Amino acid sequence: MEPYLSFVVAARNDNYGGYFLHRMQIFINGLMALREKHDLPAELIVVEWNPPVGNRRLIDALSWPRRASPGTISLVEVSGELHRQLPNSDRMPMFEYIAKNVGIRHARGKFVLATNPDILFSDELMKFFANKQFSAACFYRVDRCDVAKIIPLTLPVSEQLEFCRKYAYCIHQQSGSRPTSPMARLGLYLKHNTGRLTPARVLRGIARRAKALSGQSDLPSASTALLPPVHANAAGDFILMAKAQWHRLRGFPELKTHSHIDSFMCHLASIAGVQQIISPHPIYHQEHERAEAAARPLTILQDLDVFEKWRQTGQLENVNDESWGLANACLPITQI
Repeated sequence: MEPYLSFVVAARNDNYGGYFLHRMQIFINGLMALREKHDLPAELIVVEWNPPVGNRRLIDALSWPRRASPGTISLVEVSGELHRQLPNSDRMPMFEYIAKNVGIRHARGKFVLATNPDILFSDELMKFFANKQFSAACFYRVDRCDVAKIIPLTLPVSEQLEFCRKYAYCIHQQSGSRPTSPMARLGLYLKHNTGRLTPARVLRGIARRAKALSGQSDLPSASTALLPPVHANAAGDFILMAKAQWHRLRGFPELKTHSHIDSFMCHLASIAGVQQIISPHPIYHQEHERAEAAARPLTILQDLDVFEKWRQTGQLENVNDESWGLANACLPITQI
């Protein structure tokens, strides 16, 4: 049976953010268990980008389901040699969105979800997937809830989801990101200000957050007001579209920078006439460190010519050429 939905992630065994293999194992186990529970015809495509020399490949470092039908899981490898041919390869060990484009290229599903390998999908969301009611004219987004504690691997998925609901501390919505409670707000503030606290800074912080305590966000979304309003907040964890739309738009913009490419994709889809739908069912993200990402080159959406040309002419130009997703590369694929 051909898959209805293809899940696409990019990964490498470099312990990004800490406990990476643990987080990815949670993702694999949860996805496969809920896929089976809801009888969802789906495949998982893992693009292993620039595997670190001396570390085990993901197929050996993780446990994979034994009962999955052949071809349900595919691992596509992009070598270090190919990686080093790209600008900024010395500053970025993985080009996440080019990797996801590789996965989209290889996807067999009618619809493709670009997500990340540390996400746990809610039971309600997987049931929504299994209803097979997606429209090819739309792209789908969800809110993301960050989980502060390490999810125990030994718990069944139902209890892992309950754990996530209990320890979720921040939710990322179209209007912005906000803590889920006053105590979570304090914890989030301390997390981002440890070592910089002075009495004057604390007073200024209290004043700045008075508005936020009323329920409004003080952490802005990556979207810019000059572009159509979309849910671009934490979009890298969840953008679902028909495969035909991904191909029409030629995938994620293949910039050689790090940030906001997911936001860029949401804006491009909206400008191209793809209607946004936000599901009420959340995803859960296993929170992690991001210190190493600070050294990577940033993307400034407002500085990109494609948006300025669109504002002037109303016409959208393709960012990528027809070789997007390493179309001309011969990449080894391992199927499970």
